Amino acid sequence: MSTAELKYSIIELVSSINDENRLKVIYQSLKAGSYDWWEDLSVEQKASIERGLVDLKKGRTISNKDAMTQLDNHIDNYE
Repeated sequence: MSTAELKYSIIELVSSINDENRLKVIYQSLKAGSYDWWEDLSVEQKASIERGLVDLKKGRTISNKDAMTQLDNHIDNYE
C-alpha cells in the first residue's frame, strides 16, 4: 500500500466513526506524534507493566478465553 493509499484508508476509517470519545483518542494520538506516554505513568504502573513483561517472557500467560471464563466465574460468585 502506498503512502497516499494509506492516508486515504485512514481518512475513510476515521470518517466512519461517530463515537466522539473514540475520535478524541485518535486525535490526541495523532497530535501527540512521538509523545512518550510512558513518562506519565506512575512508578506502580511501570512496575506492573514490567512484571507483566517478565511473565510473558517466562510463558506465564493464559488465553483471553480462559481469562474471560475466570472473570465470568468470579462475577457469578460475587454475592
